Amino acid sequence: MTKKTICVDFDGVLNEYNGYEEGNLGEPLSGSQDFIKELRKKYKVVILGAGISGMTAAIYLTRGGINPLIIESSVPGGVLNNIPSIENYPGYENISGPDLAMNIYKQVKDL
Repeated sequence: MTKKTICVDFDGVLNEYNGYEEGNLGEPLSGSQDFIKELRKKYKVVILGAGISGMTAAIYLTRGGINPLIIESSVPGGVLNNIPSIENYPGYENISGPDLAMNIYKQVKDL
């Protein structure tokens, strides 16, 4: 099965690729330049990863009037989802990692 991947190249160029394999991004999809132009019009910042840092950055960027694009390959929260109990996090005496991740994700979506 061919995977469709959106990534940021090391030179900072956002591209959409088809046929990603280890060490080989494959060829850009036909029409991807139009897709890229539309993304650049809508998003000024691309955040790689929806961990706590990525989602926090999205919250502050959005509040500052900048519409970010978050690219995540898994579930929001990153390693938070592997932590059964977090104590003394600001605003919570005790909360599970997945619950904290979903609370932050909800805040990002609601902005």
